[in-house]
Amino acid sequence: MSNESDDQIPRLRPELYPFTAARTSGDDPSSQALLASILAAGGSIDEISNIEDFEGVERYLTGSGRASADGRIKFGLVFWLYPTGMYGPYHITEEGEVKRHGTLMTVEPGARISTVMERARAALRTEGIGHEHIKTE
Repeated sequence: MSNESDDQIPRLRPELYPFTAARTSGDDPSSQALLASILAAGGSIDEISNIEDFEGVERYLTGSGRASADGRIKFGLVFWLYPTGMYGPYHITEEGEVKRHGTLMTVEPGARISTVMERARAALRTEGIGHEHIKTE
């Protein structure tokens, strides 16, 4: 972790757009289309599995200067969380059927790492795709 203080985390106005919209996406059908669009763009979103009781997620959150000394995320993050062994957000079965799985995680600056970990564990989908947004605390 970094030695930087909490006051160096960017302070955004989370009561404004896009924060208000991101916090209400849920399972709205339009959200499913948006998630598919993001996945189709490919290559720009980190993909992390839940291997070893989510240790990969914790390493991602705390690595590369992403965390402050007090255990908060220093800048916004977006990553795809998928079940280990599923190799990303979808796979095609031998019958040609597309099986989707995983959760797009979006994290605001200032969110606690412990909260992100708790929510990642609860939000991971093994069937279907979803979105989990973690706000600043």
